[in-house]
Amino acid sequence: MWDLTAGKLIKDFQLHSGPITSVEFHPNEFLMATGSADRTIKYWDLETFKLVASSDAEANRVRSIAFHPDGSALFSGGLDSLRLHGWEPSVRVHDSVSVPWGKVAD
Repeated sequence: MWDLTAGKLIKDFQLHSGPITSVEFHPNEFLMATGSADRTIKYWDLETFKLVASSDAEANRVRSIAFHPDGSALFSGGLDSLRLHGWEPSVRVHDSVSVPWGKVAD
């Protein structure tokens, strides 16, 4: 994470074992989610920069993530599915839909 005003690195999030493919900021809390080629979604506290939760590995890499506008859920898109995630009180998948496409267009 960069401070654009100061032009310096604030935090390097290194707990994914693959490249980060998507970043999303919670609309109401100091929370950030990262999706990765390692097939996981990680949730970060932006006050402490600590990992607060991590999803189980999906079947394929996470290509895209987005919080619902009210912050109540996180949507993820992968190579073969769309998922609806919750993270409180624990990280879990509420729903998953298999999709027949070979690639999700970014």
